[in-house]
Amino acid sequence: MTLRIAGPVLALALLAGAGCSGSVDERDGRTAHVLAGRWRATFTLDGAAGQSGDARPRTVAADVVLLENRWLRGAAGLSAAPADYGTFAADFSPFGFDPRVAGRVPEIAVALVTRDSAELAFQPDGDAAGLTAAGHLAGDSIARRWWHASGRGAAASGTFRMTRRPGRE
Repeated sequence: MTLRIAGPVLALALLAGAGCSGSVDERDGRTAHVLAGRWRATFTLDGAAGQSGDARPRTVAADVVLLENRWLRGAAGLSAAPADYGTFAADFSPFGFDPRVAGRVPEIAVALVTRDSAELAFQPDGDAAGLTAAGHLAGDSIARRWWHASGRGAAASGTFRMTRRPGRE
């Protein structure tokens, strides 16, 4: 007898497991914050190099979905192995850049640097310059600084806050 799990059933099982808490990072024994789940983020633009009188919107909203990493050993832009990875839905073009790669699913990798700090790399292995963020973990939120640097000399940076979305939507 062969057991088969349909795609939607597997997806629901993964989402149900995403709400668990209190995991241990098996790579080094640290107690890790469980970041798997759905998050809502707000990015605020502080400034852009060479842009005086900039009239661009100052905030971008993003939806982020993370799964516990059991596969990746590293990702560009992170100083530690990713604890979680996933996808995001955000349009950063109002800030003058777009870390997404055309025709590919937007990617994010998150590393736990210490018990209360994380690094995030948006499109870590993409062809375009990505967005990187570093934040402090406090309860169900991550907040601090993000930055984007381009080989063309343009740069942008600002603050961000990412908050876990309650429930299973």
